[in-house]
Amino acid sequence: MPCARRQTAPGIAIDIIDGAREAEVIYANHVEHRLDPRRNYLYIDVGGGSTEVTLIVKGRMVETESFPVGGVRALQGKVDPKVTAELRVWVEAQCKKHGNMVAIGSGGNINTIYKLARIKEGKPIDIERMRAIRAMLRKYSLEERIVTLNLRPDRADVIVFAAELYLSVMKWGGIRKMVVPEVGLADGIVHLLYNRHRRSRAKSA
Repeated sequence: MPCARRQTAPGIAIDIIDGAREAEVIYANHVEHRLDPRRNYLYIDVGGGSTEVTLIVKGRMVETESFPVGGVRALQGKVDPKVTAELRVWVEAQCKKHGNMVAIGSGGNINTIYKLARIKEGKPIDIERMRAIRAMLRKYSLEERIVTLNLRPDRADVIVFAAELYLSVMKWGGIRKMVVPEVGLADGIVHLLYNRHRRSRAKSA
């Protein structure tokens, strides 16, 4: 997959992956193994620069797309309404084609929202509860989200936008519930590195 490599400190190279590769890395968590294989799921990850959406049909990934819509872009006023419209068209088309779905939420923002909702671990959060958390977040200023809700500054400034986007995707897809396994990009990287290590050891054995 395409990526750009940048050299930072001596001896340290950073690969910058594109949205499609990010979606693959996130999917490497294989959360589908913990889900009902008879159901269809829409995996949603809202990040700072992009949103990845992955369609899982009966335990198999069949479609994945990345859209340059994210929290940091929103703060910078760089979210293109045309791209948001493209995201909506994609979600509506996939959900119409594959019927009743459950969402899977991934990323730091939805993990925080899930914790604020005080849902029992392993239980899905419904769209009404998510709307209530969004309304609560809107009432707080940025400083209050940091001090009162104890959110990190880099989370407090984007979480309202992220909540809006998760809710929009669920609304477009006619989705009422979301599973939040509390894994994300970092977890996917760990899985990929571990699997690469296992393959390397198997070849050298």
